[in-house]
Amino acid sequence: MGKIHKIQRTVMLLPVIGLPALLMLGMRPAPGMAQSAPPTSNQSSPRTSVYAHVREGDRAYAEGKFQAAVDAYTEALKLFNQNEYAYYNRGNAYRRLKDYPAAIRDYTAALQLEPRNTFSYLYRGMSYLSLNQPEQAITDYTAIIKIDEQNALAYNRRAEAYAAMQQLELARADFLKASDLYKKQQEQGLSEKALSQLRSLRSKKDK
Repeated sequence: MGKIHKIQRTVMLLPVIGLPALLMLGMRPAPGMAQSAPPTSNQSSPRTSVYAHVREGDRAYAEGKFQAAVDAYTEALKLFNQNEYAYYNRGNAYRRLKDYPAAIRDYTAALQLEPRNTFSYLYRGMSYLSLNQPEQAITDYTAIIKIDEQNALAYNRRAEAYAAMQQLELARADFLKASDLYKKQQEQGLSEKALSQLRSLRSKKDK
């Protein structure tokens, strides 16, 4: 899991496990739920509300119970199929289960509802790379960079995808950019890691 910059939204689980833990788990801050679910007469019932199912999914995900998380988010989506966060985090759960095609479908659905969600692009790109589809991954990482030019992780991941395609000069440029951005963000360890990946790339090129 990587760091995600420009966090903009409140998070449902923040009082439960805290924002740093959410980021480590690959979860992003949730949209304001008042905008993510329709008004219903039984919304206050924990058995039937979208809120309750999403909260259940978040807790299961945080506990590493990824299939249970999938099931809970699916129930939320049965009640309201325009819930971008439920699609996004069900995608995360599918990805942790290594069901990458299902994860990609859910990230795509989330992006249709929120096209500027860099989290969905990031993890969809990672899913594509897990399926050995680096070209699609590069497209997603590039989309992040268009939204956020200072996103070091997107450059880092795109470099890895270029390396997988043996486009070594493009990979080199992105590793250097990632390292520079990490350094500016006072992430010295990540900066050094990107440089280490670059050195590994050079050694492969020399062989």
